[in-house]
Amino acid sequence: MDVINVTILFFAKGRELRGQREDQTAIISQPSGADLYKLVVDKFPCLEPIRDHFALALNEEYIEKSDQIITLSEGDQLAVIPPISGG
Repeated sequence: MDVINVTILFFAKGRELRGQREDQTAIISQPSGADLYKLVVDKFPCLEPIRDHFALALNEEYIEKSDQIITLSEGDQLAVIPPISGG
């Protein structure tokens, strides 16, 4: 299983929990969508409070929490996007 480096971008509550805007991490290159969500929380345990409430986007394309395989490439950007509340 290949491992590649990606940039993780944190927005809103994710940025608040992480304490920074982005980070670099090594991740397997072909996880399922569901596994990718789990891998992100495993790599960044500070996201545990929003585990069931954030979306992931790969290079600005949303990823579904499913069994579909996602192919990651070196240098991809993976955004952690918590729900936006408003009123």
